[in-house]
Amino acid sequence: VAMGRALLAENDPSGAIKALETVIVEFPRDPLRYDSRLLMAKAYSETGEIETARAYLIDNLQDGELTPQSPAWRDSLFTLAEILYQKSYENHLIAEHADPAERAKLLQQNQPILDAAIRRLDEAVLRYQPSPRADSAAYLAARSHVLAAQWPRLEAQSTDILDAARRAMRTKVESELNAALTGFAELKERILRREEEQDLTNDAKALLRNAMMAEADTLKEMGRFEDAATSYRTISLRYMNRPPALEAILGQARCVRKLGRSREADLLIQQASVVLQQIPPAL
Repeated sequence: VAMGRALLAENDPSGAIKALETVIVEFPRDPLRYDSRLLMAKAYSETGEIETARAYLIDNLQDGELTPQSPAWRDSLFTLAEILYQKSYENHLIAEHADPAERAKLLQQNQPILDAAIRRLDEAVLRYQPSPRADSAAYLAARSHVLAAQWPRLEAQSTDILDAARRAMRTKVESELNAALTGFAELKERILRREEEQDLTNDAKALLRNAMMAEADTLKEMGRFEDAATSYRTISLRYMNRPPALEAILGQARCVRKLGRSREADLLIQQASVVLQQIPPAL
């Protein structure tokens, strides 16, 4: 097991697989099989064999001798959720760069993977909150809902479907984006409450920033431009003279322009130019 872990750390997943298979085959009842399966899953995910990785993790989760209180069970659940999200995100990127005729098909094929990722991420959050890894899972779950809205939105624009199907697709888009918005907002509030009691780690600070920006972006995607503009303004004030402020000001400008307030949008663009000059080069 130690050798497999070392080979994995050295970016040699194939070597790690060979070492770990020995443990699983020769010691099928040894408790080390749990860590071996977990490491095997990570190795197979690095080689792109997601279904094999998934099978090893499911073996751990369904092993009658492990419980959710076990570190191996917990880590298997998180790893499974993260692998599913990563695969769904990779599929989404491929679809985004495909021809329009192929894009809808690829996005539709990705929906079951997104749904599986959301289920596992939500389970991890429910079981292990509060913890840093659960916070990350909550963010990924919300991001998954944003991705899951892409196919029904595209399908709703098709001229080849009936009105009832189009309405169903639009309802699906709204449901996914509402779930994403709730996820980002709840994560943001949890971290802000924690910030009142203790200093945040760098990872928590990054997650808070990302959740705040994603919340504003989702509001804009939903057409709630006034609410989005308010969220962007909150971000620009919190991160004054730092890169997130620039992105937030530009987001706010796009929203107020959508609302017909062109003069205000122009002033925000000017403000963004000033902020850009004040951001230290190191950032």
